[in-house]
Amino acid sequence: MSVWDQVWEKIKPEQRGERTLWFTGHSLGGALATLATAQCLFEDKYKYSENPPNGLYTYGQPKAGDENFATAFDEKLKDQTFRFVNNNDMVPFFAIGPSDFDVKLPNVFKFIPKFDKSIINVIFILDYYHCGNFRLFDLEGVLQDDSFGIADKWMDRASGYIGNLLKLDPGSLNISLSLNPVVIVKSILGRAVDRFDGISDHFMAQYIINLKKNLDQWEKENPPASTTPKPNINISEDQPKDQQKEESAATDDSQQTQEPAATDDSQQNQEEISNNVLISDIFYKGQVKRVQSDEYIEITNFGSTSVDLSGWKVSSGKKEFSFPAGTELEAGSSFRVYTNQNDLKSGGFSFNSSTAIWSDKGDEGKLFDAQGNLVSNWIYDEQGNVTGNNRNTGSENQNTTNLPTSDDLSNQESNDSNEPLTF
Repeated sequence: MSVWDQVWEKIKPEQRGERTLWFTGHSLGGALATLATAQCLFEDKYKYSENPPNGLYTYGQPKAGDENFATAFDEKLKDQTFRFVNNNDMVPFFAIGPSDFDVKLPNVFKFIPKFDKSIINVIFILDYYHCGNFRLFDLEGVLQDDSFGIADKWMDRASGYIGNLLKLDPGSLNISLSLNPVVIVKSILGRAVDRFDGISDHFMAQYIINLKKNLDQWEKENPPASTTPKPNINISEDQPKDQQKEESAATDDSQQTQEPAATDDSQQNQEEISNNVLISDIFYKGQVKRVQSDEYIEITNFGSTSVDLSGWKVSSGKKEFSFPAGTELEAGSSFRVYTNQNDLKSGGFSFNSSTAIWSDKGDEGKLFDAQGNLVSNWIYDEQGNVTGNNRNTGSENQNTTNLPTSDDLSNQESNDSNEPLTF
């Protein structure tokens, strides 16, 4: 951990103040995040006994320490440590040791003699263990916990391997036609990776897709409580009761007479929102060969207040994407919906399409609000000419001359000192 001294300068208590500290990592980065957390927990010179890390989240990480390490770590931080594994991700099985051959069979199989590990102990000099709480994404991407039994796990993993080998995806069977042997070998290896579940399940993109899927499901099952404030009528105990009744009645009449105006204001605000949120770009010539998963449609809030995009939709001629409940687009910010990528910096949204969505020969992207009204559209032809109601062409109801471009918006950075530190 040659960079640890530099990391420590950023996360030491006097530097971060009251901000929380969370470690996270994928694959080998997950193991390094575990070791960094252990440094804060066990190394006296860092004086972290009264201000430990708040938690550790890892994805597809290999084992990081021996049994003594794992035991000591769990005594300190097990309740705040979560280790996510995606279906058949093979990396968490490494490094293999004698403990991996300790199969805990149900009592009904107690007549089966125990496996003699004497040979295994000779082959494997070291034995490594995992820390924290285990969380598994099953074949369908559903998050399971420790209650998911060993039989369930192996049935799920077997189904994943078989399903991936037999999947009907003609694109994954294509082999590049070339006289260059290097190109042919790379093409064959690429198709093999697509078919081997143990490798394809390890990619961080798949973890992000599953995390997003479960987060969306949780938000649907746990909608935010209404935050509409109740009317606050202050009545002084010193006022006569008749005067109190008169003021209360006057307040009710005032509220009733103001309701139509509030409705008009709401409609006006909705129209202003529709004018401020526009399609600002469609990137239709993806750089990822064959599937063009890096294509995206971008929408931008050119207004001065945030906009609730719950139930809003973007669509092409092939696919449609709905923004989940609680999605807020801040003023001056942009979201991108990728064909099949999850970029958290631009919102983390994706059509999850295995094939290209936007035609290189011309297409139309549309943005609808929660009521199904067409808010913005972006029409482009094969030469890249753009028409429609969007950021590139402007809106009839809005002057877009001095609005920032999407590149300008992407360069803005937040310096809020109260944000948690994540490594």
